[in-house]
Amino acid sequence: IDARRQKARRMDCCCCFTVAENAEHDKARKDFEANPGMVSKFMKDKFGPFIVNKNVGVAVTVVSMGFLAAGIYGATQLKVESNQLDFVPDGSYIKSTFDV
Repeated sequence: IDARRQKARRMDCCCCFTVAENAEHDKARKDFEANPGMVSKFMKDKFGPFIVNKNVGVAVTVVSMGFLAAGIYGATQLKVESNQLDFVPDGSYIKSTFDV
């Protein structure tokens, strides 16, 4: 479906609008598709197949849940240590009222 949208020169989010032809941009895209860079090759040939592997997906999910659990535990261990007098400037008449 997305390939048909791109071929029809329709925009990403507002697919009811079309994009004007740009020969320079089209040539650059075809050159890139014919000779992709090192990062693109790595993502397509190595990282992509690795990350969509079922075992890797399970491992990533388990590690993410571990980080979430550690964050929740850390948040429950926080202590609120504030005093109203900490927010009153020194020498203020309000400070003497609290001291009574």
